[in-house]
Amino acid sequence: MAGSAHSAYAPRNHTMRQTSTRRARPVRRAGFTMIEMMTMIVIIGALASIIVPVFQDSTEDAKDATLMYNVKHLRLQIERYRAEHKGLPPGSDGWHPFLHLLFYTDARGNISLTKKANFPFGPYVTVNGLTNPFNEGIAFLPSTDPANASPNDELEADGALVGWFYDAATGRIAPNTEGATSNGTPRVQL
Repeated sequence: MAGSAHSAYAPRNHTMRQTSTRRARPVRRAGFTMIEMMTMIVIIGALASIIVPVFQDSTEDAKDATLMYNVKHLRLQIERYRAEHKGLPPGSDGWHPFLHLLFYTDARGNISLTKKANFPFGPYVTVNGLTNPFNEGIAFLPSTDPANASPNDELEADGALVGWFYDAATGRIAPNTEGATSNGTPRVQL
């Protein structure tokens, strides 16, 4: 045994022998280590914490833009209604103003679900045009001073969520929405 190349106690490490002039290449392992995975998770989490608030702000800005459009559109359609009904705003006869805006009307303000020869006016808006994007309300709540009303997302009028404060005598309208736009204007005063 003394002359044999391998001793019983000597390790058999064949990777240490150099049998050729080429360098031994390191062995590649498949997959990632736990530390590499944890590092990636931390980086992705940090990026998400930066990006998510940006999307939330853009959603709020989009709702503000929709609200301002709806307010302008409603005011324009209320003026159109008044022009076609001898100066009377929708709801001046005691009916809900949004019914006058959603359906066909005659010159006296009577409502019809379908267009007829004696109901030539309207509809002025669709349900989407009546919707307040912040609280999804479509109902009008009477108010003598809509721009200074107290917003409340739980107000209801005849079972429908209040989206708007409305003065039937003047035709003024304001959204039932708390908070302010990005330029600081209180939403209820748009």
